[in-house]
Amino acid sequence: MDKTFIFISLALLLSCRKDPVLTPQKPTITKEKEEFKFDYSGEWTYSSEYTIQIDTQGGMGQFRDTIIYSIGEDTLLYRYTKLASNYPYSTPPILFSELLQHKYYKLFTNEVSYTYDLSGNYILQSQHSKLRGFIRYDSLENSTYITYGDNPNRPMFSVPDEHEALLLNYNLTINDTLPWSKWNGGYGNPFYVYEIQKEDGYPYELINYEIRHNPNYHYANIISGIGSLSGFENDYGKLIKYTCNQFEYIP
Repeated sequence: MDKTFIFISLALLLSCRKDPVLTPQKPTITKEKEEFKFDYSGEWTYSSEYTIQIDTQGGMGQFRDTIIYSIGEDTLLYRYTKLASNYPYSTPPILFSELLQHKYYKLFTNEVSYTYDLSGNYILQSQHSKLRGFIRYDSLENSTYITYGDNPNRPMFSVPDEHEALLLNYNLTINDTLPWSKWNGGYGNPFYVYEIQKEDGYPYELINYEIRHNPNYHYANIISGIGSLSGFENDYGKLIKYTCNQFEYIP
C-alpha cells in the first residue's frame, strides 16, 4: 500500500478525534453555621453546693441544690418595657416606655435540695415545682426579657410587678460594657466583654462571651442563646446541662 496514502489517512483520523470535555469544578464553599438563638423548648439545669451551720453546737451540713428551668405555655401581658440603664439607682425618677402588650412564656422551676454525707450519699431534703415568672425573646434585639408580676414565687430584688427587665443581651462585642439587667443585679458598667470565642461540635454556632470586672477579675461566661454558665437569673449556681429540641449542651 502506498505509504503516502497511509500517512494522509492517519492524519485525517487524528484530526477528527474529539478531546474529552472537561467539566468545570465548582469551588468548595464552606458555609458558616447559623448563630444559635433563644429556643422556647430549652431546659436549663443549674447546681450549687455549699456548707452551712445546722445546729447551735456549730455542726456544719453539706448541701447541694439543683434548679431546673423550663418553659411552658404562652400568655399575653401588658408591661412597661426597657427599664432605664441604671435602674433602680437613677435620679431623677426613671422614665419608662409606654405600656405595651407582649407574648410571654411561663417560666417554671423545679428545685431539689439534698444533703450528703462523707461517703457522698445524697439525702433528699425537699423538692417543689413552681411558676417563677414570664420570659420573652426579642428576635430583633437578640435579647431575652423577664417579668414576675405579683407571683409569690418571685425572687428577691426583682423588678416591679408592672415592668419587665432585660435578662441578657447577645449583641455584644469585645470591650462592650454590660447594660443593666436582671442577671447582673443592676451593676452594668463595671462589667465588660473581655473575650469572645466560638465553641465547636454543635449544629449551631455558639458564641462564648467572657465577662470581667477588670482585666484581672473574671466574672462570668455567657453563651449566645443559652445564657450564663453561672446562674439563670443571677450570678449564682453552675450550669450542668442545657437541652432543647435541637441539641444538648454540656459545659
